[in-house]
Amino acid sequence: MKRICLLVATAFIMVSCGNPMHKKFSEKNFESDLKEIKAADKLSDEEVELFAGWLIKSKLSNENLEGKTYADILNEAKQFQENQKALLKIEEEKEKAFAEKMAQAVEIKIIDKTFEKYSGIEYNNFEYLIKNKSNKTIDAIRFQFEVYNKLGDRIGDLYEVNLTDDTIAPQATYDNGVMDRFNAYSKLSNDVKDADFKGLKIVQRTLKIVYTDGSVLE
Repeated sequence: MKRICLLVATAFIMVSCGNPMHKKFSEKNFESDLKEIKAADKLSDEEVELFAGWLIKSKLSNENLEGKTYADILNEAKQFQENQKALLKIEEEKEKAFAEKMAQAVEIKIIDKTFEKYSGIEYNNFEYLIKNKSNKTIDAIRFQFEVYNKLGDRIGDLYEVNLTDDTIAPQATYDNGVMDRFNAYSKLSNDVKDADFKGLKIVQRTLKIVYTDGSVLE
């Protein structure tokens, strides 16, 4: 029985020594260990990227890794990544629920883009429509939108509209425009000016709705 246990223990030690990931982290041998890990080709490309990123993060935050094996460190990085994915999923679900709630109350569309001059000043102008889908009068509303070209690149700024001077009756439609002063030295401003509206993708987000009865949706 002792002989069997000894053989198992010996085999375990040999396997551990054969895999550099089972080595304990050492500041002194860190560089040579990394070369050995890379040469052993034990990690996928994704694991290598994750492992390296976690080591850099630990270094910058002055985290003590002494006593941990490289396998332990990689597992910590994987666990952190999984936790981040779970948190991101929760946030995405919250954002989706929020968007659906707002979509039931109001519909906002950017319907056109023009380039105009007022009092000698040039503007990129976006026209929008707001449809109040509720049975309450809207007293104020805030929304944002971003503009993307056919390649998926954002052009222009993050536009925010705060409508506070007009009300929108229940089931009524309201139209207006947002004017962005043109900057001839800005690539984003020029990209908006030169873009064909039909080829643009508008991503809009309603942030807050205030009704005349005092209720608020946000």
